[in-house]
Parts: sequence; C-alpha cells; structure tokens
Amino acid sequence: MATQYLPHELGEMFKEQGPQSLTRTLSTDLPANYGFLTLDSRDREGSQSITNFNLSKKNSLFQLAGVEKMALEFMQFDAQGVPNVNVRNNTLNTQDNLGIQFYYIIPEGYYNDEAFVSALNVGFATFAGFNGGIPVATLTSDLDGRRIKISSPNGFVPNKNPAQKRDAWALIGMPNEYYAQIVNDTVTCSEIFYTTYIDIRSRALSQFDEILDESSNPTSADLVERIYLNNGIPVYPVPSGETSQGYYRPSTIAFKQDFPRWINWNNKSSNFGNVIDFQLTDQFGDELYVQSPRGCVEFSIIFYTRTLK
Repeated sequence: MATQYLPHELGEMFKEQGPQSLTRTLSTDLPANYGFLTLDSRDREGSQSITNFNLSKKNSLFQLAGVEKMALEFMQFDAQGVPNVNVRNNTLNTQDNLGIQFYYIIPEGYYNDEAFVSALNVGFATFAGFNGGIPVATLTSDLDGRRIKISSPNGFVPNKNPAQKRDAWALIGMPNEYYAQIVNDTVTCSEIFYTTYIDIRSRALSQFDEILDESSNPTSADLVERIYLNNGIPVYPVPSGETSQGYYRPSTIAFKQDFPRWINWNNKSSNFGNVIDFQLTDQFGDELYVQSPRGCVEFSIIFYTRTLK
C-alpha cells in the first residue's frame, strides 16, 4: 500500500530533498505500475532559453495513461534577470495642454515605488518647453496604502504607446479613462508589476489531454501551470524594505502545488514521443521577458504517473 502524502508534505519534502532524491523516496511506496516523472528546466541544452526549450527523455511516454502534478518549485526567480521595468513597459509618452508630445524611456531596472517616483521625475524634467509646468510625481498614502500622485499646474495628457501593450502609465495603474484627456491631478497605484504571474505551457503535455485547461485569456492554450508570483515562499530572508515577491532585487522563491490533479491522456497518446517542449509566457500571453537565457527563472516539476499496465 502506497504511503499517502498530503500536498504540503510533498512541498516540504521537495524543498528539503530536491527532485531526484524525492523521486527515489516516493517511488519506494508505489505499486508496480506507478512511478514519477521529473522535469527540470536545468536539464535543457545550454543554448536554449528558459522561455522556449525542449527536454529529451531516453524513453517515450506512450505507456503513460495519466499524470498527476505533485510538486512544483521555482528553484530560482531572480529579479536581476526579470526586471519589473523593462523594454516591454518603460516608455513615458506625455503631451502638454497644447498638444505637444514629449517622450522619455525609463532605464530598465528593479524599482520599488520610491525609486519609480524618482525615475518619473527624472523623465518629466527632460520635457523642456512643457506648457504651464512639467508634471511632478510624489508618494502619498490613503486607506488603501501608498500611492503615486502625479500633478501639473495646467494639466498633462498621458498617452499610450501603441508599440507596447503596457507602458509606464499602465505600469502604475493609470485609469483608462484618463488616456488622451487633460489631467491636472491623478492618483495611481504604487505596485509596479511587469507580470503578476508566469504561465508554464507545453504542447507535448497538453495535446492528448482529455480535458484541456482553459482561462479567459485566449492565449492560454497548452497551459500546464500558472504561477502567481505573490504566492511564493522566500527561501532566504528578504532585505529590509523590500517585498517578498523579489520584484526589486534578486530573490529565490519556492512554490508548491497544493491541489494535485490528474491529467488524463486519450488513446492517441500512443503518438507521444520522447521530447517535451516548454514555453514561459507573461500575463499578456507574450514570451516571458528575461535578460539571460539561463539563471533568471528555473523550475522543477514532479509528476506522479500511472501506466497502462
């Protein structure tokens, strides 16, 4: 009789033992037709990026009837490699109340609200000739916490950059109704997120699934796992003044799967080969932005498998 482990117990064992040791430990408690499949992003070839890579297994998976996710951990989520202000969202496109356009690119980096307010003011200071006084960003507090306030004596117009799905205005939660309108004073949120979650996707693992994962995001096809970054557990203490999500400076975060589920493959799974593809995307369905193909984000998944025998 196999020992039954609660999900949180598996998560703790996973962190303590690592994927290979945990696989050996749990396999001793399994019936003959059950086993474990360990997929580790660090096993990819050196030239492959974490955002789009293949893992090769020695044997085909055609004998598997289904898998159950048991544990998942981001062994490393490094803010140095996934900055919250980057080329996807760092343009500050503004016009004055006479319709004259001003444009500034905020340097890529890791910003908390104070640092981002300073960056906004550096950008506004470059708007020479801005009619009636350049905008000024300040930090305020209300019942909902800290906010970024932007004001101008004679008004300013926040404009979207059509080349980016999100720009600097969207990054701090500028309400849509303020775009292309003259604004004298506005208060936005101060949480500066490039993406609030990472989707792990795989055509190989999803193509024979009897019931596909779906979401309201039309780009979520082939979804294997969605990781919300604010649900992580810091592996080591986060420096004073920084958040545990690790958005503003490097941090290692652990995740565990609290609700294992079965993935049932249909009878066409006999076509399953020995290559498993993975893609990492952001909340907008785009390839996750990373500065380096290795080291920014790494993950391991252990699948509890059952065969057709």
